[in-house]
Amino acid sequence: MNHETTFGDSNQGFQLGVNYGSVTNEFHSHGGPEKANRKMKDRQRADQACLRDLKTSDPREDKDRIEEIKGGLLKDAFQWVLDNDEFNDWRKDEGKRILWIKGNPGKGKTMLLCGLLDEMPKLDTESELAFVFCQANNAHMNDATAVLRGIIYMLVTQKPALLHHVGAEYDKSGKDLFEGINGWWALVKIFTSILEQLPKACIVVDALDECTSNLTHLLDLISSKTAIFPRVKWIVSSRPWPVIEERLKNEPRKLVLSLEDNDKPISSAVAKYVGYKVSELAKLKGHDSTTQEAIRTRLLSGAEGTFLWVALVFEDLANAEPWNEVQVLDSLPQGLDALYRRMVNKINDSKDSKLYKQILSVILTVYRPITIDEVFHLADLFETRSQAYSIAIIESCGSFLVIRRGTIFFVHQSAPEYLLQNARDEILSTGVEFTHSMIARQSLRTLSKELKRDMYDIKDPGCLIDDIKKPEPDPLTPVRYACIAWVDHLEAALAVDSNDASDSNSFFGSEGLVAEFLSHKYLTWLEALSILGSVFEGISAMLKLEGLLKVSLTFNTSNGSESL
Repeated sequence: MNHETTFGDSNQGFQLGVNYGSVTNEFHSHGGPEKANRKMKDRQRADQACLRDLKTSDPREDKDRIEEIKGGLLKDAFQWVLDNDEFNDWRKDEGKRILWIKGNPGKGKTMLLCGLLDEMPKLDTESELAFVFCQANNAHMNDATAVLRGIIYMLVTQKPALLHHVGAEYDKSGKDLFEGINGWWALVKIFTSILEQLPKACIVVDALDECTSNLTHLLDLISSKTAIFPRVKWIVSSRPWPVIEERLKNEPRKLVLSLEDNDKPISSAVAKYVGYKVSELAKLKGHDSTTQEAIRTRLLSGAEGTFLWVALVFEDLANAEPWNEVQVLDSLPQGLDALYRRMVNKINDSKDSKLYKQILSVILTVYRPITIDEVFHLADLFETRSQAYSIAIIESCGSFLVIRRGTIFFVHQSAPEYLLQNARDEILSTGVEFTHSMIARQSLRTLSKELKRDMYDIKDPGCLIDDIKKPEPDPLTPVRYACIAWVDHLEAALAVDSNDASDSNSFFGSEGLVAEFLSHKYLTWLEALSILGSVFEGISAMLKLEGLLKVSLTFNTSNGSESL
Protein backbone atom coordinates (compact mmCIF):
# COMPACT_ATOMS: atom_id res chain seq x y z
CA MET A 1 0.00 0.00 0.00
CA ASN A 2 1.35 3.43 -0.94
CA HIS A 3 0.89 6.47 1.27
CA GLU A 4 2.14 10.03 1.16
CA THR A 5 4.44 11.41 3.78
CA THR A 6 5.78 14.93 4.05
CA PHE A 7 9.20 16.11 5.00
CA GLY A 8 11.07 19.35 4.45
CA ASP A 9 14.09 19.66 2.21
CA SER A 10 16.24 22.74 2.51
CA ASN A 11 13.68 24.98 0.79
CA GLN A 12 10.16 23.69 0.93
CA GLY A 13 7.72 21.07 2.14
CA PHE A 14 8.11 17.98 -0.01
CA GLN A 15 5.54 15.29 -0.67
CA LEU A 16 7.25 11.90 -0.95
CA GLY A 17 5.54 8.71 -2.10
CA VAL A 18 6.84 6.05 0.30
CA ASN A 19 6.19 2.35 -0.23
CA TYR A 20 5.25 1.10 3.17
CA GLY A 21 4.90 -2.51 2.08
CA SER A 22 8.29 -3.54 3.43
CA VAL A 23 7.67 -1.56 6.59
CA THR A 24 4.31 -3.30 7.11
CA ASN A 25 5.89 -6.70 6.51
CA GLU A 26 8.60 -5.84 9.02
CA PHE A 27 5.90 -5.00 11.52
CA HIS A 28 4.01 -8.28 11.04
CA SER A 29 7.10 -10.49 10.76
CA HIS A 30 8.71 -9.28 13.93
CA GLY A 31 5.68 -8.05 15.78
CA GLY A 32 6.93 -4.63 16.74
CA PRO A 33 6.10 -1.10 15.61
CA GLU A 34 9.45 0.33 16.71
CA LYS A 35 11.53 -1.50 14.13
CA ALA A 36 9.05 -0.69 11.35
CA ASN A 37 8.98 2.96 12.38
CA ARG A 38 12.77 3.10 12.52
CA LYS A 39 13.02 1.59 9.06
CA MET A 40 10.57 4.16 7.68
CA LYS A 41 12.55 7.02 9.25
CA ASP A 42 15.78 5.61 7.84
CA ARG A 43 14.22 5.62 4.38
CA GLN A 44 13.05 9.18 4.83
CA ARG A 45 16.53 10.26 5.94
CA ALA A 46 18.08 8.49 2.96
CA ASP A 47 15.68 10.27 0.61
CA GLN A 48 16.39 13.61 2.27
CA ALA A 49 20.11 13.02 1.86
CA CYS A 50 19.58 11.98 -1.77
CA LEU A 51 17.70 15.21 -2.56
CA ARG A 52 20.21 17.33 -0.69
CA ASP A 53 23.13 15.82 -2.60
CA LEU A 54 21.32 15.86 -5.94
CA LYS A 55 20.52 19.55 -5.67
CA THR A 56 22.98 22.08 -7.04
CA SER A 57 20.43 24.89 -7.16
CA ASP A 58 16.64 25.08 -7.14
CA PRO A 59 15.62 26.31 -10.64
CA ARG A 60 12.46 27.89 -9.23
CA GLU A 61 14.54 30.05 -6.89
CA ASP A 62 16.91 30.84 -9.76
CA LYS A 63 13.95 32.09 -11.79
CA ASP A 64 12.75 34.33 -8.95
CA ARG A 65 16.26 35.71 -8.47
CA ILE A 66 16.78 36.41 -12.17
CA GLU A 67 13.47 38.24 -12.44
CA GLU A 68 14.35 40.29 -9.36
CA ILE A 69 17.79 41.20 -10.74
CA LYS A 70 16.22 42.24 -14.05
CA GLY A 71 13.73 44.47 -12.27
CA GLY A 72 10.67 42.25 -12.65
CA LEU A 73 8.98 40.44 -15.51
CA LEU A 74 7.19 42.83 -17.87
CA LYS A 75 4.44 40.98 -19.71
CA ASP A 76 4.46 43.39 -22.65
CA ALA A 77 8.13 42.58 -23.26
CA PHE A 78 7.58 38.87 -23.97
CA GLN A 79 3.92 38.55 -24.98
CA TRP A 80 4.79 38.78 -28.69
CA VAL A 81 6.29 35.28 -28.67
CA LEU A 82 2.89 33.73 -28.00
CA ASP A 83 1.83 34.80 -31.50
CA ASN A 84 5.13 33.82 -33.12
CA ASP A 85 4.86 31.28 -35.96
CA GLU A 86 7.91 29.23 -34.93
CA PHE A 87 6.74 28.99 -31.34
CA ASN A 88 3.25 27.89 -32.28
CA ASP A 89 4.49 25.43 -34.91
CA TRP A 90 6.74 23.88 -32.28
CA ARG A 91 3.88 23.72 -29.79
CA LYS A 92 1.34 22.15 -32.16
CA ASP A 93 3.47 19.97 -34.43
CA GLU A 94 4.34 16.66 -32.72
CA GLY A 95 7.22 16.20 -35.16
CA LYS A 96 8.92 19.43 -34.00
CA ARG A 97 10.31 18.75 -30.57
CA ILE A 98 13.11 21.30 -30.11
CA LEU A 99 12.66 25.06 -30.21
CA TRP A 100 15.99 26.89 -30.28
CA ILE A 101 15.65 30.56 -29.32
CA LYS A 102 18.86 32.30 -30.35
CA GLY A 103 19.95 35.91 -30.06
CA ASN A 104 22.85 38.18 -29.21
CA PRO A 105 23.65 39.39 -25.66
CA GLY A 106 21.08 41.66 -24.05
CA LYS A 107 18.26 40.73 -26.44
CA GLY A 108 16.09 39.44 -23.60
CA LYS A 109 16.39 35.67 -24.10
CA THR A 110 16.31 34.80 -20.41
CA MET A 111 13.35 37.05 -19.59
CA LEU A 112 11.55 35.74 -22.67
CA LEU A 113 11.94 32.23 -21.27
CA CYS A 114 10.82 33.38 -17.81
CA GLY A 115 7.64 34.67 -19.43
CA LEU A 116 7.15 31.43 -21.35
CA LEU A 117 7.63 29.41 -18.17
CA ASP A 118 4.71 31.32 -16.66
CA GLU A 119 2.56 30.76 -19.74
CA MET A 120 3.37 27.12 -20.58
CA PRO A 121 1.26 25.55 -17.81
CA LYS A 122 -1.75 27.47 -19.19
CA LEU A 123 -1.05 26.38 -22.77
CA ASP A 124 -0.39 22.73 -21.91
CA THR A 125 -1.91 21.41 -18.69
CA GLU A 126 -0.79 17.82 -19.29
CA SER A 127 3.00 18.23 -19.55
CA GLU A 128 5.41 18.14 -16.66
CA LEU A 129 7.49 21.31 -16.82
CA ALA A 130 11.16 21.35 -15.79
CA PHE A 131 13.68 24.09 -16.43
CA VAL A 132 17.28 25.08 -15.72
CA PHE A 133 19.19 28.35 -16.04
CA CYS A 134 22.85 27.83 -16.98
CA GLN A 135 25.20 30.29 -15.29
CA ALA A 136 28.75 30.61 -16.59
CA ASN A 137 30.09 32.33 -13.48
CA ASN A 138 28.66 29.71 -11.12
CA ALA A 139 30.61 26.44 -10.94
CA HIS A 140 27.45 24.75 -9.66
CA MET A 141 25.50 25.53 -12.82
CA ASN A 142 27.94 25.78 -15.71
CA ASP A 143 28.47 22.19 -16.79
CA ALA A 144 26.34 19.49 -18.41
CA THR A 145 26.17 17.33 -15.29
CA ALA A 146 24.86 20.23 -13.18
CA VAL A 147 22.21 20.99 -15.83
CA LEU A 148 21.01 17.40 -15.80
CA ARG A 149 20.98 17.34 -12.01
CA GLY A 150 18.83 20.47 -12.02
CA ILE A 151 16.33 18.95 -14.45
CA ILE A 152 16.10 15.71 -12.48
CA TYR A 153 15.81 17.59 -9.18
CA MET A 154 12.89 19.62 -10.45
CA LEU A 155 11.10 16.57 -11.88
CA VAL A 156 11.40 14.47 -8.72
CA THR A 157 10.37 17.34 -6.42
CA GLN A 158 7.26 17.87 -8.56
CA LYS A 159 6.50 14.15 -8.94
CA PRO A 160 7.85 12.46 -5.80
CA ALA A 161 7.03 8.98 -7.06
CA LEU A 162 9.94 9.41 -9.48
CA LEU A 163 12.49 9.73 -6.67
CA HIS A 164 13.01 5.98 -6.47
CA HIS A 165 14.77 6.14 -9.87
CA VAL A 166 17.43 8.25 -8.20
CA GLY A 167 17.33 6.66 -4.75
CA ALA A 168 18.01 3.13 -5.97
CA GLU A 169 21.35 4.23 -7.43
CA TYR A 170 22.11 6.72 -4.63
CA ASP A 171 21.83 3.98 -2.00
CA LYS A 172 24.76 2.23 -3.70
CA SER A 173 27.05 5.18 -4.39
CA GLY A 174 26.02 8.13 -2.23
CA LYS A 175 26.98 11.62 -3.38
CA ASP A 176 29.62 10.15 -5.69
CA LEU A 177 26.72 9.17 -7.96
CA PHE A 178 26.34 12.85 -8.91
CA GLU A 179 29.90 14.10 -8.73
CA GLY A 180 32.15 11.13 -9.45
CA ILE A 181 34.00 10.48 -12.69
CA ASN A 182 31.04 8.52 -14.06
CA GLY A 183 28.39 10.93 -12.75
CA TRP A 184 27.22 12.11 -16.17
CA TRP A 185 26.53 8.63 -17.49
CA ALA A 186 24.83 7.53 -14.27
CA LEU A 187 22.56 10.59 -14.44
CA VAL A 188 21.75 9.97 -18.11
CA LYS A 189 20.61 6.47 -17.17
CA ILE A 190 18.44 7.84 -14.34
CA PHE A 191 17.06 10.60 -16.58
CA THR A 192 16.10 8.06 -19.25
CA SER A 193 14.24 5.91 -16.73
CA ILE A 194 12.37 9.01 -15.51
CA LEU A 195 11.37 10.04 -19.05
CA GLU A 196 9.97 6.55 -19.59
CA GLN A 197 7.50 7.25 -16.78
CA LEU A 198 6.33 10.66 -18.05
CA PRO A 199 3.38 10.74 -20.47
CA LYS A 200 4.30 14.30 -21.55
CA ALA A 201 7.00 16.75 -20.58
CA CYS A 202 8.46 20.10 -21.56
CA ILE A 203 12.07 20.76 -20.60
CA VAL A 204 13.57 24.25 -20.86
CA VAL A 205 17.30 25.02 -20.76
CA ASP A 206 18.29 28.68 -20.79
CA ALA A 207 21.70 29.97 -21.91
CA LEU A 208 23.30 26.87 -23.43
CA ASP A 209 26.30 29.08 -24.22
CA GLU A 210 26.90 29.44 -20.48
CA CYS A 211 27.35 25.68 -20.13
CA THR A 212 31.13 25.95 -20.23
CA SER A 213 31.96 22.30 -19.60
CA ASN A 214 30.80 19.34 -21.72
CA LEU A 215 28.30 21.37 -23.72
CA THR A 216 28.47 18.83 -26.54
CA HIS A 217 27.41 16.09 -24.08
CA LEU A 218 24.31 18.13 -23.25
CA LEU A 219 23.47 18.87 -26.90
CA ASP A 220 23.88 15.22 -27.84
CA LEU A 221 21.64 14.20 -24.93
CA ILE A 222 18.88 16.59 -26.04
CA SER A 223 19.08 15.32 -29.61
CA SER A 224 19.11 11.64 -28.66
CA LYS A 225 16.25 11.86 -26.15
CA THR A 226 14.19 13.87 -28.63
CA ALA A 227 14.45 10.98 -31.06
CA ILE A 228 13.45 8.36 -28.48
CA PHE A 229 10.72 10.22 -26.57
CA PRO A 230 8.30 11.92 -29.00
CA ARG A 231 6.12 13.33 -26.22
CA VAL A 232 9.03 15.18 -24.57
CA LYS A 233 9.59 18.65 -25.99
CA TRP A 234 12.49 21.02 -25.41
CA ILE A 235 13.02 24.78 -25.47
CA VAL A 236 16.65 25.88 -25.43
CA SER A 237 18.13 29.37 -25.70
CA SER A 238 21.61 30.62 -26.47
CA ARG A 239 23.68 33.06 -28.40
CA PRO A 240 24.22 31.99 -32.02
CA TRP A 241 27.42 30.09 -31.25
CA PRO A 242 28.98 27.91 -34.00
CA VAL A 243 29.31 24.84 -31.75
CA ILE A 244 25.59 24.94 -30.94
CA GLU A 245 24.70 25.65 -34.56
CA GLU A 246 26.90 22.75 -35.67
CA ARG A 247 25.27 20.26 -33.29
CA LEU A 248 21.71 21.35 -34.04
CA LYS A 249 21.89 22.10 -37.76
CA ASN A 250 21.09 18.53 -38.86
CA GLU A 251 18.47 17.95 -36.17
CA PRO A 252 15.26 17.33 -38.18
CA ARG A 253 12.97 17.84 -35.19
CA LYS A 254 14.01 21.41 -34.37
CA LEU A 255 12.68 24.87 -35.13
CA VAL A 256 14.72 28.05 -34.78
CA LEU A 257 13.35 31.30 -33.40
CA SER A 258 15.98 33.96 -34.15
CA LEU A 259 15.56 37.21 -32.24
CA GLU A 260 17.62 39.02 -34.89
CA ASP A 261 15.08 37.87 -37.51
CA ASN A 262 12.21 39.27 -35.44
CA ASP A 263 13.26 42.92 -35.43
CA LYS A 264 9.74 44.31 -35.50
CA PRO A 265 8.30 42.51 -32.43
CA ILE A 266 11.59 42.90 -30.54
CA SER A 267 11.71 46.66 -31.27
CA SER A 268 8.11 46.96 -30.16
CA ALA A 269 8.87 45.01 -26.96
CA VAL A 270 11.92 47.20 -26.24
CA ALA A 271 9.79 50.32 -26.80
CA LYS A 272 7.30 49.06 -24.21
CA TYR A 273 10.17 48.31 -21.85
CA VAL A 274 11.52 51.85 -22.38
CA GLY A 275 8.08 53.30 -21.66
CA TYR A 276 7.90 51.29 -18.44
CA LYS A 277 11.37 52.41 -17.33
CA VAL A 278 10.67 56.07 -18.17
CA SER A 279 7.49 55.90 -16.11
CA GLU A 280 9.44 54.39 -13.18
CA LEU A 281 12.05 57.12 -13.47
CA ALA A 282 9.37 59.81 -13.53
CA LYS A 283 7.94 58.48 -10.25
CA LEU A 284 11.41 58.49 -8.74
CA LYS A 285 12.49 61.92 -10.02
CA GLY A 286 9.20 63.75 -10.49
CA HIS A 287 9.72 64.36 -14.22
CA ASP A 288 7.11 66.25 -16.21
CA SER A 289 5.76 64.93 -19.52
CA THR A 290 8.26 66.93 -21.60
CA THR A 291 11.23 65.45 -19.74
CA GLN A 292 9.75 61.96 -19.96
CA GLU A 293 9.35 62.27 -23.72
CA ALA A 294 12.92 63.51 -24.12
CA ILE A 295 14.29 60.58 -22.12
CA ARG A 296 12.06 58.09 -23.97
CA THR A 297 13.23 59.38 -27.36
CA ARG A 298 16.91 59.20 -26.38
CA LEU A 299 16.60 55.69 -24.97
CA LEU A 300 14.80 54.40 -28.05
CA SER A 301 17.43 55.87 -30.36
CA GLY A 302 20.29 54.22 -28.48
CA ALA A 303 18.79 50.87 -27.51
CA GLU A 304 19.30 49.13 -30.87
CA GLY A 305 16.80 46.47 -29.84
CA THR A 306 18.74 45.63 -26.65
CA PHE A 307 16.93 45.42 -23.31
CA LEU A 308 20.19 45.32 -21.35
CA TRP A 309 21.39 48.66 -22.72
CA VAL A 310 18.16 50.28 -21.55
CA ALA A 311 18.41 48.70 -18.09
CA LEU A 312 22.01 49.87 -17.59
CA VAL A 313 21.28 53.41 -18.79
CA PHE A 314 18.26 53.55 -16.51
CA GLU A 315 20.57 52.87 -13.53
CA ASP A 316 22.80 55.74 -14.63
CA LEU A 317 19.84 58.09 -14.87
CA ALA A 318 18.37 56.91 -11.58
CA ASN A 319 21.63 57.68 -9.79
CA ALA A 320 22.24 61.02 -11.53
CA GLU A 321 21.59 64.30 -9.76
CA PRO A 322 18.68 66.24 -11.30
CA TRP A 323 20.97 68.93 -12.72
CA ASN A 324 23.16 66.28 -14.42
CA GLU A 325 20.40 64.29 -16.18
CA VAL A 326 20.69 66.19 -19.46
CA GLN A 327 24.46 65.73 -19.45
CA VAL A 328 24.05 61.99 -18.83
CA LEU A 329 21.55 61.73 -21.68
CA ASP A 330 23.81 63.63 -24.06
CA SER A 331 26.82 61.47 -23.20
CA LEU A 332 25.08 58.10 -23.66
CA PRO A 333 27.07 55.89 -26.06
CA GLN A 334 25.46 53.72 -28.73
CA GLY A 335 25.62 49.97 -28.22
CA LEU A 336 26.41 47.66 -25.32
CA ASP A 337 30.20 47.47 -25.69
CA ALA A 338 30.50 51.26 -25.82
CA LEU A 339 28.39 51.48 -22.66
CA TYR A 340 30.60 48.94 -20.89
CA ARG A 341 33.68 50.94 -21.89
CA ARG A 342 32.07 54.05 -20.39
CA MET A 343 31.44 52.11 -17.15
CA VAL A 344 35.10 51.00 -17.00
CA ASN A 345 36.28 54.56 -17.60
CA LYS A 346 34.04 55.72 -14.77
CA ILE A 347 35.80 53.27 -12.45
CA ASN A 348 39.25 54.35 -13.68
CA ASP A 349 38.42 58.01 -13.01
CA SER A 350 37.04 57.41 -9.52
CA LYS A 351 39.06 58.33 -6.42
CA ASP A 352 38.02 54.87 -5.11
CA SER A 353 39.22 53.12 -8.26
CA LYS A 354 41.55 50.73 -6.40
CA LEU A 355 38.76 49.63 -4.05
CA TYR A 356 36.29 48.98 -6.88
CA LYS A 357 38.87 47.07 -8.92
CA GLN A 358 39.78 44.92 -5.94
CA ILE A 359 36.15 43.93 -5.46
CA LEU A 360 35.59 43.32 -9.18
CA SER A 361 38.75 41.22 -9.42
CA VAL A 362 37.43 38.92 -6.69
CA ILE A 363 33.93 38.65 -8.21
CA LEU A 364 35.53 37.82 -11.57
CA THR A 365 37.67 35.08 -10.05
CA VAL A 366 35.44 33.20 -7.59
CA TYR A 367 33.76 29.97 -8.64
CA ARG A 368 30.24 30.92 -7.60
CA PRO A 369 28.36 34.09 -6.59
CA ILE A 370 29.42 35.17 -3.10
CA THR A 371 27.83 37.25 -0.37
CA ILE A 372 28.63 40.77 0.81
CA ASP A 373 30.44 39.47 3.89
CA GLU A 374 32.44 36.98 1.84
CA VAL A 375 33.70 39.46 -0.73
CA PHE A 376 35.11 41.83 1.89
CA HIS A 377 36.92 38.96 3.60
CA LEU A 378 38.29 37.54 0.35
CA ALA A 379 39.34 40.94 -0.98
CA ASP A 380 41.40 41.67 2.14
CA LEU A 381 39.09 44.52 3.17
CA PHE A 382 38.56 43.67 6.82
CA GLU A 383 37.95 47.09 8.29
CA THR A 384 34.61 47.39 10.06
CA ARG A 385 31.85 48.95 8.01
CA SER A 386 28.08 49.03 8.21
CA GLN A 387 25.96 46.84 5.96
CA ALA A 388 24.61 49.93 4.19
CA TYR A 389 28.15 51.19 3.54
CA SER A 390 29.19 47.79 2.15
CA ILE A 391 26.21 47.69 -0.19
CA ALA A 392 26.93 51.24 -1.39
CA ILE A 393 30.53 50.30 -2.24
CA ILE A 394 29.51 47.25 -4.25
CA GLU A 395 26.76 49.09 -6.10
CA SER A 396 29.28 51.81 -7.01
CA CYS A 397 31.43 49.39 -9.02
CA GLY A 398 30.51 51.02 -12.32
CA SER A 399 27.01 49.47 -12.35
CA PHE A 400 28.55 46.07 -13.18
CA LEU A 401 27.22 44.44 -10.00
CA VAL A 402 23.86 43.99 -8.32
CA ILE A 403 22.99 42.60 -4.91
CA ARG A 404 20.02 40.32 -4.35
CA ARG A 405 19.26 38.81 -0.95
CA GLY A 406 22.78 39.49 0.23
CA THR A 407 24.50 37.80 -2.74
CA ILE A 408 26.44 39.64 -5.45
CA PHE A 409 25.82 39.03 -9.15
CA PHE A 410 26.96 40.57 -12.41
CA VAL A 411 24.15 42.46 -14.14
CA HIS A 412 24.51 40.13 -17.13
CA GLN A 413 26.89 37.42 -18.30
CA SER A 414 28.15 39.77 -21.02
CA ALA A 415 29.55 42.05 -18.26
CA PRO A 416 32.30 39.70 -16.95
CA GLU A 417 33.00 38.64 -20.53
CA TYR A 418 33.60 42.26 -21.51
CA LEU A 419 35.83 42.89 -18.49
CA LEU A 420 37.96 39.82 -19.16
CA GLN A 421 38.22 40.39 -22.89
CA ASN A 422 38.49 44.18 -23.07
CA ALA A 423 39.52 45.47 -19.63
CA ARG A 424 41.58 42.66 -18.10
CA ASP A 425 44.73 44.78 -17.71
CA GLU A 426 42.72 47.51 -16.00
CA ILE A 427 40.71 45.38 -13.57
CA LEU A 428 43.13 42.47 -13.08
CA SER A 429 46.27 44.56 -13.41
CA THR A 430 48.33 42.25 -11.15
CA GLY A 431 47.18 39.12 -12.99
CA VAL A 432 44.54 36.51 -12.30
CA GLU A 433 47.07 34.26 -10.52
CA PHE A 434 47.65 37.03 -7.96
CA THR A 435 43.91 37.25 -7.29
CA HIS A 436 43.68 33.47 -6.85
CA SER A 437 46.61 33.64 -4.44
CA MET A 438 45.04 36.53 -2.52
CA ILE A 439 41.74 34.65 -2.19
CA ALA A 440 43.54 31.51 -0.98
CA ARG A 441 45.51 33.53 1.60
CA GLN A 442 42.51 35.45 2.83
CA SER A 443 40.46 32.26 3.00
CA LEU A 444 43.04 30.59 5.25
CA ARG A 445 43.32 33.69 7.45
CA THR A 446 39.55 34.01 7.75
CA LEU A 447 39.09 30.32 8.52
CA SER A 448 41.87 30.42 11.11
CA LYS A 449 40.19 33.38 12.76
CA GLU A 450 36.55 32.28 12.58
CA LEU A 451 36.51 28.49 12.91
CA LYS A 452 36.21 26.96 16.35
CA ARG A 453 35.15 23.68 17.83
CA ASP A 454 31.40 22.99 17.91
CA MET A 455 30.41 26.20 16.09
CA TYR A 456 26.72 25.25 16.16
CA ASP A 457 26.83 24.41 19.89
CA ILE A 458 25.60 20.90 19.08
CA LYS A 459 27.08 19.27 22.20
CA ASP A 460 26.41 15.78 20.80
CA PRO A 461 29.13 14.96 18.23
CA GLY A 462 27.30 11.77 17.20
CA CYS A 463 24.05 13.40 16.07
CA LEU A 464 22.82 13.21 12.49
CA ILE A 465 23.31 16.18 10.15
CA ASP A 466 19.56 16.25 9.47
CA ASP A 467 18.90 16.77 13.19
CA ILE A 468 21.16 19.80 13.53
CA LYS A 469 19.40 23.11 14.01
CA LYS A 470 21.16 26.02 12.30
CA PRO A 471 21.72 28.95 14.69
CA GLU A 472 20.73 32.51 13.75
CA PRO A 473 22.87 34.25 12.76
CA ASP A 474 24.75 31.36 11.20
CA PRO A 475 28.45 31.64 12.20
CA LEU A 476 29.46 29.71 9.06
CA THR A 477 27.86 32.19 6.64
CA PRO A 478 30.96 34.44 6.25
CA VAL A 479 33.28 31.44 5.75
CA ARG A 480 31.10 29.08 3.72
CA TYR A 481 32.83 29.86 0.44
CA ALA A 482 36.32 29.84 1.96
CA CYS A 483 35.71 26.44 3.57
CA ILE A 484 34.93 24.79 0.26
CA ALA A 485 37.00 26.69 -2.29
CA TRP A 486 40.34 27.72 -0.72
CA VAL A 487 42.25 24.75 -2.13
CA ASP A 488 40.82 25.35 -5.62
CA HIS A 489 42.13 28.92 -5.54
CA LEU A 490 45.49 27.74 -4.20
CA GLU A 491 45.73 25.23 -7.04
CA ALA A 492 44.86 27.92 -9.61
CA ALA A 493 47.39 30.35 -8.13
CA LEU A 494 50.28 27.88 -8.22
CA ALA A 495 49.36 26.28 -11.54
CA VAL A 496 49.89 29.54 -13.42
CA ASP A 497 53.52 29.86 -12.40
CA SER A 498 54.93 26.77 -10.72
CA ASN A 499 58.38 28.37 -10.62
CA ASP A 500 57.36 31.08 -8.17
CA ALA A 501 59.25 29.73 -5.16
CA SER A 502 58.29 32.59 -2.84
CA ASP A 503 54.56 32.10 -3.36
CA SER A 504 54.86 28.33 -2.98
CA ASN A 505 56.94 28.65 0.20
CA SER A 506 54.52 31.13 1.74
CA PHE A 507 51.90 28.40 1.56
CA PHE A 508 53.91 25.17 1.89
CA GLY A 509 56.99 26.23 3.81
CA SER A 510 57.49 24.77 7.28
CA GLU A 511 55.89 27.89 8.76
CA GLY A 512 53.62 28.60 5.80
CA LEU A 513 49.90 29.31 5.84
CA VAL A 514 48.88 25.74 5.01
CA ALA A 515 51.03 24.23 7.76
CA GLU A 516 49.70 26.75 10.26
CA PHE A 517 46.10 26.12 9.26
CA LEU A 518 46.29 22.32 9.24
CA SER A 519 48.16 22.28 12.55
CA HIS A 520 45.58 24.31 14.41
CA LYS A 521 42.29 24.17 12.48
CA TYR A 522 42.19 20.91 10.54
CA LEU A 523 39.59 19.20 12.74
CA THR A 524 37.38 22.28 13.01
CA TRP A 525 37.57 22.64 9.22
CA LEU A 526 36.36 19.04 8.83
CA GLU A 527 33.57 19.75 11.30
CA ALA A 528 32.49 22.82 9.31
CA LEU A 529 32.56 20.87 6.03
CA SER A 530 30.41 18.18 7.63
CA ILE A 531 27.83 20.70 8.86
CA LEU A 532 27.79 22.31 5.39
CA GLY A 533 27.17 18.92 3.78
CA SER A 534 30.44 19.29 1.88
CA VAL A 535 32.56 16.37 3.09
CA PHE A 536 32.85 15.15 -0.52
CA GLU A 537 34.33 18.52 -1.51
CA GLY A 538 36.64 18.29 1.51
CA ILE A 539 37.98 14.91 0.38
CA SER A 540 38.53 16.29 -3.11
CA ALA A 541 40.32 19.31 -1.61
CA MET A 542 42.66 17.10 0.45
CA LEU A 543 43.56 15.05 -2.62
CA LYS A 544 44.35 18.26 -4.53
CA LEU A 545 46.34 19.54 -1.58
CA GLU A 546 48.37 16.34 -1.48
CA GLY A 547 49.21 16.76 -5.17
CA LEU A 548 50.21 20.39 -4.67
CA LEU A 549 52.39 19.45 -1.71
CA LYS A 550 54.22 16.80 -3.76
CA VAL A 551 54.92 19.33 -6.50
CA SER A 552 56.11 21.84 -3.92
CA LEU A 553 58.39 19.28 -2.22
CA THR A 554 59.93 18.29 -5.53
CA PHE A 555 60.51 21.90 -6.54
CA ASN A 556 61.87 23.04 -3.18
CA THR A 557 64.12 19.98 -2.79
CA SER A 558 65.71 20.72 -6.13
CA ASN A 559 66.24 24.34 -5.01
CA GLY A 560 67.43 23.54 -1.50
CA SER A 561 64.38 25.03 0.26
CA GLU A 562 62.53 23.65 3.26
CA SER A 563 58.88 22.61 2.86
CA LEU A 564 55.99 21.44 4.95
